[in-house]
Amino acid sequence: MSSIDLISISQEELERENTALRTKLAHAERKLAESQGLLQAMQHGSMDALIFSGPDGDRVFSLKDSEYAYRELVEAMSEGAATIAADGTVLYCNGRLSDFLESPLERIIGSPVTRHLSQQTASAVETLLNRVRLGDSITVGINLRNAKGRCVPVLLSLRRMNPADNGNFCMVLTDLTERKAQDELIAAGKLSRLILESVGDAIAVCDQKGNIISANKALESLCGCNPLFQPFDVVLPLETTEESDSRARRVQLSAPLNGATFRGRRMLFHRRDGQTVPLLTSAVPLRSPHYFIAGCVLSMTDITERERDLQALRLVKERFEIALRNSPMAVFNQDLDLRYTWIYNPALGYHSDEAIGKLDSDIFERAEDAAVTQAMKQEVITTGVMRRKEVTIHSKGVDRCFDLVVEPLRDGDGRIAGVTCAALDITERKQADEDLRHSEKVEMQRKQLQALAARLQRAREEERKKVARDLHDQIGQILTAIKMDMTWVLRHLPDAQGTVRERIASSVKLINEGVLSVRSICSGLRPGILDDLGLEAAIEWQGNEFASRTGISFNANVPASELRLDSERATAIFRIFQESLTNVARHAEATSICTTLFEDNDELVLTVKDDGKGFCEPEAGTSLGLLGMKERAQACGGDVQVSSSPGQGTAVSVRIPLRAADADPEDHADTDSR
Repeated sequence: MSSIDLISISQEELERENTALRTKLAHAERKLAESQGLLQAMQHGSMDALIFSGPDGDRVFSLKDSEYAYRELVEAMSEGAATIAADGTVLYCNGRLSDFLESPLERIIGSPVTRHLSQQTASAVETLLNRVRLGDSITVGINLRNAKGRCVPVLLSLRRMNPADNGNFCMVLTDLTERKAQDELIAAGKLSRLILESVGDAIAVCDQKGNIISANKALESLCGCNPLFQPFDVVLPLETTEESDSRARRVQLSAPLNGATFRGRRMLFHRRDGQTVPLLTSAVPLRSPHYFIAGCVLSMTDITERERDLQALRLVKERFEIALRNSPMAVFNQDLDLRYTWIYNPALGYHSDEAIGKLDSDIFERAEDAAVTQAMKQEVITTGVMRRKEVTIHSKGVDRCFDLVVEPLRDGDGRIAGVTCAALDITERKQADEDLRHSEKVEMQRKQLQALAARLQRAREEERKKVARDLHDQIGQILTAIKMDMTWVLRHLPDAQGTVRERIASSVKLINEGVLSVRSICSGLRPGILDDLGLEAAIEWQGNEFASRTGISFNANVPASELRLDSERATAIFRIFQESLTNVARHAEATSICTTLFEDNDELVLTVKDDGKGFCEPEAGTSLGLLGMKERAQACGGDVQVSSSPGQGTAVSVRIPLRAADADPEDHADTDSR
């Protein structure tokens, strides 16, 4: 056989196999279309008969014409109903069952019923189906939990549709939610009945419509009739009065029946006999285990006696407060024998019961204290005239001072029956007065010391000025005269006397250095520029001198015009400035200083800021330099503030009034005389 024949045979076989495969594919597509149509009809419940093919032949399940009316009835049921095949497949179910399972009908019909239940519930239902397959008819209460987790208490009924065979089953689910809630309420009611009857308050339990469904005997006694099954608003018409409105308003149960709660609200109940009873009323909603409102519970306490007692107590209290209003004093009565009969607010640390029936001599620690008070009270009994006196009583190791007032106590006929006394402890007040006097004395001494320090400061400045002037005028003139004479001698010496000329030239040089030293000493004692050119020029001169001596950069910002400042204040500011520069040179390790001088609201302000290492402000509390600066400023009615922190430099701020607040002519006269 040639290769052409082999190829021809192979192609013929392939065509035959291809044709056979196409035939099988078409048959499978028809079967698939039929199955999809059947499934759709089952899911929508639109078929009336279903044929199942099996080893025993075809079985037909049909809904006969006479059963169409039952389908409408089943759809209208409030229970969930389903027809289930022997293998657990749902053949039909109504909409209520679809609600139970929270799944659409088309997904339930044609699928196993256990697919739409939780694993635990599915296992229980499968067990019940097995019992039904064995011939049992079952009605049992279970908690049905669907596949989505929702749990509903139901009454499950399962039985075979035809007892003669093992065919389809009928399943009916009845929702027991409301019935179970009512059963729980009934059980709780039995338990609470004993509690209701054991309390003295009137208690009413109302349903959702406001009708009383339970009440204790206290409520029956309050309203004077049997209140059961009557509207609460009719049997117990309560009124309440708002604080902002004196008009009475009827109380409605709508609030607690809608979930609101009120406790301890005062209400009025007008009984049929005309009596008005004040009630302390509380109301809470009554909820089922599933938290829906099933009614409300009200408790009412008759507070008639309580309000009567409170009113009487209020009257007594008002009278008492009138007598002792805002008075932290001890008040007491004593009879003609001066024995205590009534005490309010004992002041000596003992209880009132301990003093009743006793004399002052029985309770006072010192006999002399009792003698003073008893003599004072006896005088009031004798004369009938009020007495007032400060007395000292020793108690628990301390002398306490009292402002004692004694008045005659008269009976209904006007006769003196004893004394009524009021004693106010003024120990703290007298101590405060003493402290005030002491503080005033200390303040006066402080001011005197401050004035003395200021006087000494002025005297020191005057002395320094005098010394500087004497050095400049006398020593300076002497040195200048010596220099001039030595210079004249040097000019007239022959050149041949070289050694003498050298010695005289050296002496002239020393004289020049002496003149410079005198000038430096005079400037240190009292810079002449401060008196001649004023504070502004003195600050600039001192700052530049400081910069040339220490190498620290100095920048000054001072007013262009002359400040209106007396000599004392100018000197204080300048000395504080000098002390600030000294502190910078000693401690700051700064590279620059910035100084500002300006007027601010009739005050002269000087600020000195450096960029040094700074310090913690508490460390400066004991610095003598800072204390001296503050003392100088306070002597002029001013103040010094120092602010600093490590690594941030230091700022000194001085504020001094431009004029003295109260000039002392004597001081200025003394200063001028010096």
